Amino acid sequence: MKAGMVFAGLFTLSVFAWPDARAMDILKKADAVILPANAEFKWSMMVKKAGEDDRLDRFVCWKKGDLKYLFFHVWPQTNYGQAMIRVDSTIWHYLPLADEVLKESYKAAFLDSDLSFADVMYNELAIYYDATIIGDSDGDTLTLELKAKPGAAGYARIVVTVDKNNLATLKREYYSKTGQLLKVIVFSELKFSGQRLSAMKLLITQPMLKGQSTIAEFSDIQEKDNVKEQYFSLNYVKAFKPKANY
Repeated sequence: MKAGMVFAGLFTLSVFAWPDARAMDILKKADAVILPANAEFKWSMMVKKAGEDDRLDRFVCWKKGDLKYLFFHVWPQTNYGQAMIRVDSTIWHYLPLADEVLKESYKAAFLDSDLSFADVMYNELAIYYDATIIGDSDGDTLTLELKAKPGAAGYARIVVTVDKNNLATLKREYYSKTGQLLKVIVFSELKFSGQRLSAMKLLITQPMLKGQSTIAEFSDIQEKDNVKEQYFSLNYVKAFKPKANY
């Protein structure tokens, strides 16, 4: 089934007449299309920098609700066992060779890539941002403007392009308080299994950092009724030995 037809007919968009509440409803649905509330998935990241060899990292991942994530490093073998855990607003980075646990800022770069920990582990934008509909194309897309909610830390402004037919996110542009474009994430190769997204590719660039980019790929996204609570415990992760299955 063509991805664009999955939700066809569910939404009749009269965009400019909608209040902000409708924009928030769209944003919540767009968040849910990316990842279910409880999920297991595979995730890989290719970092490209001018003058350097491309670097590939692979992870097996779990998500429980909106506030718990585990990214477990399975490739390269030298990094096997490293784990990034988010619980509520705290992010822990476990380094098995040193048996060391670091506390990471959500603003910090995720393993020296173009992504931050917030980009990777804070996918539920509707929790942290207010949304307004600012554009409707003659085709199949609409545009949301997101601004951080009062008291919420985050980007000053995000412009999100979504597909009207299935509410899949197609593009995000991140801006500073002064209006400078900081980062662009383009979503492509979206694959659906029924009404659920099962795979997608992200191209991440930072206009101020020429000659580098990051490609992230989600695959085998599965909705899970019961994600184990212990996945988000440092003591459990230190002894965890999942198979890569890539």
